Amino acid sequence: MIGGYLAEGHVPSDALRRLLAERPAALGGSWFLPVGGSSWSDRLSFPSALLSNGLIMKSLIVEDDLTSRILLQEYLKGYGPSHVAVNGREAVEAVDAALSTGEPYDLICLDVMMPELDGQQALQEIREAERSAAAGSRTPRHSKVVMTTALSDKANVEQAIVSRCDSFLVKPIAKQRFLDELRKLNLIW
Repeated sequence: MIGGYLAEGHVPSDALRRLLAERPAALGGSWFLPVGGSSWSDRLSFPSALLSNGLIMKSLIVEDDLTSRILLQEYLKGYGPSHVAVNGREAVEAVDAALSTGEPYDLICLDVMMPELDGQQALQEIREAERSAAAGSRTPRHSKVVMTTALSDKANVEQAIVSRCDSFLVKPIAKQRFLDELRKLNLIW
């Protein structure tokens, strides 16, 4: 451990190996261990081997409001790298890029009301990109998508479900509520 996170070349202890070997099936075979490093550069420098082994959660925050972006980044600090997109078009491009490298996002926090491409449309395009990427893969990946919005009306909730979001949170989002939702989605423990 260096600075609170697993460093490249780090050899896990026997206790950590046992913990990882005994991970419950309910978690889908993945553990996301909280990691340290509070600076932006620390969170971007996780070795890809750790990401692909499920030791760190890779997330994408899609939010046009600066305050909401900062809040979600703070909530996710310590769980892995968080990338940012400020509209739905950037989100789709980021997901496409991640899928093309074989390192898809584990979590996508997706605002509903955004410029260029709203969250509902972006989610449809993201799911289509995942389907296309899965066609040639033996291990298809489905990112967990948490829709975040100030709109709690029935039509928006129904549309999010139809578009296959995994969770729907109404702003303002309290940290504990957000983390509880990630636990329900088996993204953190």
